[in-house]
Amino acid sequence: MTMTNKHYELIQQYYNEVSQETKDKYQGKTGIYAIYCDEALVYIGKSTDLLNRFIAHKANTFCDESPEYNSKKYQ
Repeated sequence: MTMTNKHYELIQQYYNEVSQETKDKYQGKTGIYAIYCDEALVYIGKSTDLLNRFIAHKANTFCDESPEYNSKKYQ
């Protein structure tokens, strides 16, 4: 996926908003995660860096330039 400048700006913004405690707990950690929408499971993923993957998902949710912006998991 090609990221736009807006994507990079959102990722940096969201990273700066994360507490140091959360960074210490999830950055660089491997794991499996799930995304729910209205209590319904819509996506299961795995990552070698849970914090950065979460931030990428959040950026896709709010970046209308993202090709995944209108996918069900980001509604």
